[in-house]
Amino acid sequence: MILPRRHYLAIAGVEVPMFKALQRRGQLPLMGAGLKSLIPNASAADLDDSDSAGYSAEEAMMLAIANHMVEQNSFSRSSAAQIVSGYWNVLPDAVRRAEAGEEVW
Repeated sequence: MILPRRHYLAIAGVEVPMFKALQRRGQLPLMGAGLKSLIPNASAADLDDSDSAGYSAEEAMMLAIANHMVEQNSFSRSSAAQIVSGYWNVLPDAVRRAEAGEEVW
């Protein structure tokens, strides 16, 4: 499901200025190892191109979880984004292995 930015931010509970700051700093948790965050010298125009493709509901939940980690558990924004992205990117494989009766961890 593709979401426009306003719905993505509403689900995540993040305001536009905070979102833009996180985006600029590469601190958004993203699917697929966060390829958008790996562009070190991206301009604001490059980053805003992501709006044309939309956002996933999964990424909205990832941002909400990372934001909670920062606000309630004193994680740094970078650490929270990396932890949530890493977890989300291995979860499908872990579920597949568990369903097949394999040892997951």
